[in-house]
Amino acid sequence: ITAEIVSYKNYGAIDWVLYFENTGKSDTPVIENLLALDISLDEPMPGDAPYIFHRTNGAPSNPSDFEMKQVPMKANDVVTLSGAGGRSSNADFPFYKIDKNGSSMIIAIGWSGQWKSELKCLDGKQLQITAGLELTHFKLLPGEKVRSPRILLLNRGGESIESNVQFRRLIQKYYLPSFNGEKRAHLFCNTCFTRGGGWLNECNEENQISLIRALEPLGVELIITDAGWFEGGWPLGAGNWNVRKDAYPNGIAPVAAAAKECGMIYGLWFEP
Repeated sequence: ITAEIVSYKNYGAIDWVLYFENTGKSDTPVIENLLALDISLDEPMPGDAPYIFHRTNGAPSNPSDFEMKQVPMKANDVVTLSGAGGRSSNADFPFYKIDKNGSSMIIAIGWSGQWKSELKCLDGKQLQITAGLELTHFKLLPGEKVRSPRILLLNRGGESIESNVQFRRLIQKYYLPSFNGEKRAHLFCNTCFTRGGGWLNECNEENQISLIRALEPLGVELIITDAGWFEGGWPLGAGNWNVRKDAYPNGIAPVAAAAKECGMIYGLWFEP
């Protein structure tokens, strides 16, 4: 077992990922219940709720997408978070915050698939936090190597909102990739809807090009056609990468060309 650790002392943050490698000549025993994060906080606030948990919904494509909630963590409280359907943000968002006595801690779980995190405040004083893959039960053959989710942990004193500011600064400086020579957030749109309100399987060449042209004046820089473009539609056709001839008789090229004409970079959504 090896660890890759990066410390951002000026931000009060640390980032790590664990690696598991079989360097022997025989199979490993079964490996299960891997936790990339297992910590206990012992800084309770006075009162009935020693910790405040700030959580955010993921995006299951309904009106509750990315809604935020504050959850008082009291004695015997247990909260479980996870992805859904193998998608990291389809149920719960994998970034959350804990307010404790005098400081706040932000935890980010970097994993593109199914993850799980659990918070337990069983004695009303300590808060145990674990995170890792939701299901691990495998062995490694000789020479095989796997990794854990990446964990980013930031702790900031003062008012709770200050940790948010510090976290955004950290992401901006060290994690945000350069794109077209610029290191900034870019305006992106997923065209899973039509201009008439239809969704995924109602999308076609005509309404997607219409939508792209409608988005151009808003300054959209990147655009992607979501599921439903392939034979069988969504979800029955997931994994099929052949273009639906009824919806895109000329293939995807005309849609991509319309995006290029509007100065947008175009992408196509795939379901493994």
